[in-house]
Amino acid sequence: MGRIIASKNPSRLTVLLAASFPLAYLVGLIAFSGYSDQSSLTLESLLAATSACVAWLMIAMMAMDSPKPGMRLLTRLLEKGPIIEIAGVAIIFGLWVVVALTMMPWNDELSNIEASRYLFQHGFKAYFNNYTEVNDWLGPHHPPFLPLVYAGIYSVFGAKIIVGRLFGCLCALGACCLAYLWIKRQAGRRMALVACALCLSYPLVWFNGASSILDPPFWLIFTACLLLFDRYMESRKALDGLWCGLCIGVAVLSRYNGFLLPPIFLILMLCASRGRRALKQIGTWLVLIGPALILLPWFAYAAWTGSLWIQAQKLGSFVLVMVIPDGGFFYVRNFLAPLIPFMVGLWNIPLWVSGFFNIARNDRDMANLRLALVGIIYVAFVLITLPNPRYLLAVAPSLAILPAVKVLEAEDKEGRGLELLIFLLGLSLIHVALVLHQTSLGEVYFFY
Repeated sequence: MGRIIASKNPSRLTVLLAASFPLAYLVGLIAFSGYSDQSSLTLESLLAATSACVAWLMIAMMAMDSPKPGMRLLTRLLEKGPIIEIAGVAIIFGLWVVVALTMMPWNDELSNIEASRYLFQHGFKAYFNNYTEVNDWLGPHHPPFLPLVYAGIYSVFGAKIIVGRLFGCLCALGACCLAYLWIKRQAGRRMALVACALCLSYPLVWFNGASSILDPPFWLIFTACLLLFDRYMESRKALDGLWCGLCIGVAVLSRYNGFLLPPIFLILMLCASRGRRALKQIGTWLVLIGPALILLPWFAYAAWTGSLWIQAQKLGSFVLVMVIPDGGFFYVRNFLAPLIPFMVGLWNIPLWVSGFFNIARNDRDMANLRLALVGIIYVAFVLITLPNPRYLLAVAPSLAILPAVKVLEAEDKEGRGLELLIFLLGLSLIHVALVLHQTSLGEVYFFY
């Protein structure tokens, strides 16, 4: 084992770095388990998860140290044509359905059903007039479009969480397919397949993608905006810019995080070598102004009913949430900080850093840099508002570009890409199983 650790082999070093972060975190939780409150993970489960991670690390190290097992297996797998895409869609959807059937209810899921029932009982007029008072969680800081969509689904198929979750699974699957097309346009099929597979290395994708909350359909709409913007930047046609702008408007009406799209697109244009010329084209202004065609009617009505001011106050309280005196830091420290390592996946952090430096050192990697920048800029904006890990679902494929770079590097240099990919997905699976087991026991509530 010492020879393995001392090796200069990049893939082995990547495995060690990826494994060290979750192991250190789990050991820290074990060390402080006797001092934590009743909502903490049980000591037995933490020991089991730590043992599983150590065992998985040993298996990975032995695979990496074998003479030449599976050399270039990932490359041969990716060359098999459409069967890989079909198999990937089936596997991902199947995993989401399993999580949907086993996960405990979220607060937002229950709020969606509550809003739907209110709509059934009182009608559209009462629903909008009392939108911020329908319940104390959904209305005050969420736009109305997706709650209405869920209400329509529940009215047809029944107000059951599993119905909404299956809809969420379909939306998440659609988002992955659009992300595949978006990445493929810029970086090729190989990168698109690996990045979409690595989305599952983030446990938040498992949980959020299988939930009847606003995030899966927002992910679908957000990714559609990325694809439409990419299409506009290629064609520079005003009509393509208008379609992108209208899609941004729908994204904002689905979740206010959609407001981050115009500044992200503007930064991408300013960073591009010929992107600044786009600022002088009418299509660009349609991308930036087009959302008003969708949003102005809603804002006017919300201002007339008084709900706009209530929502503005609520959303304003999230800005710089980590430093606001009224419970902001308490919420981040006691709820979000323990949640982030599990939802984001600590093993991804060293791959984000090393993957970014790989891209930055290579002038030919501009396509990967543009793809990754979408996620990096989005995360920066989220951190200064409300650093909730489930908001990162919308940019999971973009962030997956960074570990994908490391996987493909291991494949190109050593033929070990598939082993590294399986190792990362295995770490994610261990932590997903840990969370699902603990929440089923009622020991901890991981979903905020």
